[in-house]
Amino acid sequence: MAAMAFFGLFIWLTWRYVRDRRARVGLTAFLCVMIAAVGFSRVYLGVHYASDVLGGFARPLSGWRSTPRWPGRRSPRWRNAG
Repeated sequence: MAAMAFFGLFIWLTWRYVRDRRARVGLTAFLCVMIAAVGFSRVYLGVHYASDVLGGFARPLSGWRSTPRWPGRRSPRWRNAG
């Protein structure tokens, strides 16, 4: 779960701040491989079951979908609230 959140943050930062498309895709692919490698190593070393690793991958994904786009910004619907 920590690897998915950690490398996922770097994927988000890459898509936000890297302008070169080739570099952005390359970094994203590398970071995705790192996420998969950490998950595979946890199963391979016998530290977790595969279902634990898949659940650990799903948890940060659900958290990313439920958070606002940027914590410091307000949504446009809240601007006129007062």
